[in-house]
Order: sequence, then C-alpha cells, then structure tokens
Amino acid sequence: DKQRLLALRSNLDAAIDLHEMLSLLLRQAMETSGAEAGAVALVDHEQDELVLHTFEGFSAEVKPTLQSDPRQRWSIHNGLAGQAAISQRALLVRDVTVEPGLHAASAGLHAELAAPIIINTATAAVLILSIPRSDAFGEDELAFVRALCARAALPLSRALRYHEAIENALYLGQVFSNLPTGLALIDINGKVLRSNPAWDLL
Repeated sequence: DKQRLLALRSNLDAAIDLHEMLSLLLRQAMETSGAEAGAVALVDHEQDELVLHTFEGFSAEVKPTLQSDPRQRWSIHNGLAGQAAISQRALLVRDVTVEPGLHAASAGLHAELAAPIIINTATAAVLILSIPRSDAFGEDELAFVRALCARAALPLSRALRYHEAIENALYLGQVFSNLPTGLALIDINGKVLRSNPAWDLL
C-alpha cells in the first residue's frame, strides 16, 4: 500500500486539471479497496452543500440523476459523506440500509466508506466508496483511504487554485467582450494586442 501511495502521489502531483486529478484519485481508491462504486464531492461551505464532481460504477437507473446539469448537490447534513465532511474523520458503515438517516446511493450497495480531504483545516472534498458486501471494507481499507486523502490534499489545493484561475479568466474575458465601451490592450509601440468588439466599431 505504501508503494501504491508513493506512485499515486507522483501521478497526482503531475495532474493540475481538477477533473483529471479527482478521477485519478477515485480510480486508485476503487482499485485498491475493491469498491464497486465511488464518487468524489467538493464542499461548498457558503451553501453548506456537497457538490458531486466525479463518479464511477453506479447502476444505470442512478446515472441520469448523477449526470444532471448543473452538478448534483445535497445538504452537508445528509448522509455519511456529510458526516465525514463535518467531523473531518474517515467513516465506515457496514450496511447503510439499516442505519437511521442513511441510504444506499444505488440499489444493491450496502457498505459505504467516506473520507474527507482537508486543506488548511477545512474539508475541501469527500471521497465516497460503496460495495454490495457488508463485510467488504475493514480497518485496512479505512486506513488506506485515510492516508490516500491526506496525500491528495496538496495536489487538490493546487488543482482548485488552477480551476479558479481558469474560471476567473473566462469570466473577465466575457466581461471584456461585452462592455459597451471600447477597450484595447496596446504595447509600448502602439500596437493593439487585444481589443473588444466595441473598440472595433470606433
């Protein structure tokens, strides 16, 4: 497991795209733990919600809901993933179908494991793993996922900053293009490097 963590750390460090990084994390967690379904949700602290980002292995009747656009959201106060996010502890339930307040993410799934990824004392994301057999997850799987999430904290922090920078750049680009006032970026030689549509009409 230590060798797998070291190899994954190298791969995670190389992944700067948020979706690529989380997909890699989920895939490795499922392969190592034996989980048949899994997901990663980001935490929206302003809304107190979990936001589904990537998932694998869920049944056909569940996928249309998971693939809804905008991304599926649910209260951080619901489910095992929410408990893991709030408590900042990896949690294991042998059978979610018999636990009050919990429910299986898909038909036939019983055991569920949820672990937080913590950045600067705040839960940034939650890794969720599920499997039909109630005895499938044990202390070894729980310890591995806990270590995996700790390893993922720094790469996730970097990927989130990169994602935010891209979104900000796109937003500023849209604002620049839609301004009614003509604007242009001009170099020291007077050459127009970039302009918005209103500038072109001057």
